[in-house]
Amino acid sequence: MSEDRKDRISKILKEDITVKFIDKNMLNEVVGDIFNDTEKNVSYKPDNDSIFDNEFMLIQGFDTDEDIRELLFSFKSNLVERPITSSRTESNEKWTLKELLKEIFEENEYMKNYNKQK
Repeated sequence: MSEDRKDRISKILKEDITVKFIDKNMLNEVVGDIFNDTEKNVSYKPDNDSIFDNEFMLIQGFDTDEDIRELLFSFKSNLVERPITSSRTESNEKWTLKELLKEIFEENEYMKNYNKQK
């Protein structure tokens, strides 16, 4: 994701929302550790799976469903295409990023296909 695109997305988000733009060298990191600013000792193992070529944004700081609706609306109202997005949760914070991305991208593909059938 380009720096300009990251900047445009960051400007849309509220100040209390933390966002991490994900790239392939973070695949083996644990989701819960991604938001820590401590240096990580994680080896980078390239993965040629094409799902990792998608733009992905990991967020935290949402308290209610209304917060999430506001986020989605702010992308639409600012005419900025939203990357595939996931929030850090108690359920996924122990997963590796690679595991989370596979789950999210599979869900995303399912929903795109489901919506086409309507």
